[in-house]
Amino acid sequence: EAGKAPPPPPPTWEGAYEGQTEESGNIIAILEMAEEDVAKDIAKGKADEEEAASAFTKFESETQQALKDLSQAIRDLEEAKGQKEADIHTAKNSRGTDQEELASVMKTIADAEPGCSYLQVNFAIRVKARQLEKDGLREAKAILNGGKFDAPDPDREMKPGDAFLQRRR
Repeated sequence: EAGKAPPPPPPTWEGAYEGQTEESGNIIAILEMAEEDVAKDIAKGKADEEEAASAFTKFESETQQALKDLSQAIRDLEEAKGQKEADIHTAKNSRGTDQEELASVMKTIADAEPGCSYLQVNFAIRVKARQLEKDGLREAKAILNGGKFDAPDPDREMKPGDAFLQRRR
C-alpha cells in the first residue's frame, strides 16, 4: 500500500544495553599484557644496546691498541730492514775491496811462481852442490891445519872442488 508507514523493525535484544563486561575485561587484560611485553622488550633492548655499546667500546680500544702496536712493529721492522740493507751494501763494498786485495796477492804469487818452480826443480841438485861445498870447506880447513888426504872418495858423484868456481890460468 502506498503511502503507508513501513512496519516496525524486529526486536534484536531484550532489556537495556549493559555492554560486554565479561569480554571487555579480557581485552583490557590482553592490552595490559601487551603493554607489559612492550615495556619488557624496551628494557631488554636498552640492556642489549648498553651491552653492545660496551662491547663496541672495548673492541674499539683493543683495535686502536693493536693498530698502535702493529704500526710500531712496522716501524721497527722497516728500521731493521734499512740497517740490513746498509750492512749488505757495506759487505758488497768490502767484498769488492777484498777481491781487489785477493787479486793483488794472487798476482804476486803468480809473479813469484817461476822462481818457486826453479827452486823445486833444482832443489836436489842444489842440495848436492851445497853438501860438496861444505865437504870441500872442511877438507880445505883440515889441509890448512896440516891434515893429509890420500885419495878422494870414489863413491862420490862430484869431486871436492868441483862446486867451486875456478880461475883460468
